[in-house]
Amino acid sequence: HQVCKGKITALVALPGGAREAYLLGSDDRSVYLFDAGSGTSARLLSLDSGVTSIALCGADPQQDIYVTTEECTVWRVSLVGNASGGAQWKAASCSKLEENHPSAVTCVTTCPGQPLWFSSDESGNLCAWDSGCRMAGRLSLRASKQGASASTAVASMSLLRDGRLLVGKTDGNISMYRVGQGGDLSLEWELEQAHRGASVTAVTCDGAVMASGSSNGEVKVWDQRTRRLLSSRNAHSSVVTGVELISAGEVVVTVSKDTQCKYYNWRKNISGVFFVMEASRLAAVCVTRPCERVLVSVGSDKFLTTWNLERTETEFSVQAHTEEATCVSLSPSNDLVCTGGRDRCVRVWTKNEGRLVCTLEGHPGPVTCARFLSETKIVSADESGCVVLWDVSGCA
Repeated sequence: HQVCKGKITALVALPGGAREAYLLGSDDRSVYLFDAGSGTSARLLSLDSGVTSIALCGADPQQDIYVTTEECTVWRVSLVGNASGGAQWKAASCSKLEENHPSAVTCVTTCPGQPLWFSSDESGNLCAWDSGCRMAGRLSLRASKQGASASTAVASMSLLRDGRLLVGKTDGNISMYRVGQGGDLSLEWELEQAHRGASVTAVTCDGAVMASGSSNGEVKVWDQRTRRLLSSRNAHSSVVTGVELISAGEVVVTVSKDTQCKYYNWRKNISGVFFVMEASRLAAVCVTRPCERVLVSVGSDKFLTTWNLERTETEFSVQAHTEEATCVSLSPSNDLVCTGGRDRCVRVWTKNEGRLVCTLEGHPGPVTCARFLSETKIVSADESGCVVLWDVSGCA
């Protein structure tokens, strides 16, 4: 018998009753009730995307089921019915429990004082979350713009203090989004081909000045209000993985997989090398605010390193992970540092001594992003699309 319109992806037997009844999940986004005695089926409910699994939890004649979908959403459905007849089951309620990304998370951005934070994935989704890690909104870049490439995704982004979201994309464009109260995103402006033929792998903005880095090593400085190009230089021989603005926006600090951390005063046309990590492809960088005295970096050598920008020397260096360190973030007070790595761990450190405070384990894939939401909360994401909210208030 043909029991559903799509491919059957999950099958679970309902307990009890004189007649055999089954729940069928399908890639046509539906859950069906199949009566084996009569060979008939009926659609119970439709969800946001193809069903990937179904699990039972409950007692006859009330049965709760949990359904997961291709959009990495978990749904709880309450079934009620007559236990003596399989065909009598009906869906009484359906609620969304949890959401994640359907593909690897590319970046996460937070900003102290902002009620929402944002994440993006390789499938072109841009998601807004509240402080409880509940998804407040989702924007598909490929669906929102006519003619957008099937491969368009977010490569970098920065949540500004005024609540707007600055986004660098794999198609070379830079976009600014306004954020609604419910997490809805509306495009304010788009700078097309800001980096022609390259992904915009790093973006930042201090309000008036905006800086961007690309996959071909190019670094550019812009007037954020007019989008006028102020300066452009081929700063690195490999992909730019991090960019920071210091000295009231006059100096750009960049790190790259070419192992170098460089600075560039675009007003005075003065540039140089802060440091070189000969054995490490630098993956991420952040700077203490507002003092701008210390720079923190991680890379392929697995180490967390802090640098004194005034004396241009190392303060400390410690092995942070057993595999490549991929991301780094400072707490709002600058007292703590969190790092993420390909060893699927997030670790928290004291910024001044490099003492390990705690190790956070549980990611199913290599960690790609980790950011402080507050002094006691960290959000992290990985290559499986999983987003995790951690409470580190109990860490000593």
